[in-house]
Amino acid sequence: AVDMGIQWVAFAIAAFLQTEKFYDLTGSLTFISLAIGTLFAVGSLAPRQILVTGMVVLWALRLGTFLVIRIAKDGKDSRFDEAKKNPPKFFVFWTLQGIWVWVTALPLWLLNSSPGSPAAFSVLDGVGLLLWVVGFAIEAAADFQKFRWGLVGRLAAIQGV
Repeated sequence: AVDMGIQWVAFAIAAFLQTEKFYDLTGSLTFISLAIGTLFAVGSLAPRQILVTGMVVLWALRLGTFLVIRIAKDGKDSRFDEAKKNPPKFFVFWTLQGIWVWVTALPLWLLNSSPGSPAAFSVLDGVGLLLWVVGFAIEAAADFQKFRWGLVGRLAAIQGV
């Protein structure tokens, strides 16, 4: 409910201003605020909860930073050219972002809502952390390549590969 509330309040402001400039920022800040909020909501701060919440916050910061820089550089997001002039259509974008946040953050929220002390770290935790680090590195490299592509142009980016 909080997730959708954040999206819909932001939608109301964005629809009034007919802007998409804070769409991605809102998504990332929703992830971060609800990740941290769910960590402290139950009152138990188990090591696994702290680690996974930190991983989600780092991921949301990385994604949000890239997207905010992109919109600042481009001045607009062409996905919204028509939608921002049509409030019902624009509302669908904001609602879908809220659903995306809910679906992808749900495992963290379930972990953080578990009271008590979960089991000690296991080999599976190590495998999960390793996969996260690899995925994070791949996404960061891809963001850098996309940024470079847009900054120096397609031909220069291809020649640099």
